[in-house]
Amino acid sequence: MSVVVAIKKDGVVYMGADTQTTSGIQRRNYLKESNLKIATFDNGMIIGHVGAVSRKSILFHSKNIIPKLKIPKEGLTKKVIYEQLIPMLRDQDVFFDKEEAEVDASMLIGYGDKLFRVRNESVTEINEYSCIGSGVDFAWAVMEIYHERLDPVSLLDKAMRASANKISSVSGPFVFVNTKDRKIEVRE
Repeated sequence: MSVVVAIKKDGVVYMGADTQTTSGIQRRNYLKESNLKIATFDNGMIIGHVGAVSRKSILFHSKNIIPKLKIPKEGLTKKVIYEQLIPMLRDQDVFFDKEEAEVDASMLIGYGDKLFRVRNESVTEINEYSCIGSGVDFAWAVMEIYHERLDPVSLLDKAMRASANKISSVSGPFVFVNTKDRKIEVRE
């Protein structure tokens, strides 16, 4: 499991994730794009994912899915996610696996100044900040206490480090991105 955290600040969505992957009883940290839990897309979207989505790595190996979204002039909406993105991901067996029945998948989606949480096929627009994955209780606590005191990346970094200190399935280095420049930043 992993942790992904995000916050909206001054018209930009900032997102961070740990880099730990597990295989059986082995824990590894990879800094290859295909193993990251955050993806950036040419249409301006950033997506962080945990759960079965990360196991399948659908988002990263199918970079051609996301650009097919027809995002209206007013930006990404719940309707676009429900009517376009979820059916595309369903076709890729992200939310339903024929062999395993329903799978547990959670994503945070940033686009411009909008932030959405998608869990299985349920979409929620987030007003301020959100966390998904392991150790979210610790990340939520940090976000609640420090969201007005720290700059966005320092806040996300602090939230993920709190999770990593308490949960063995979360560890750095930590990766950050925002909807303004969509460049990946890594902190050890």
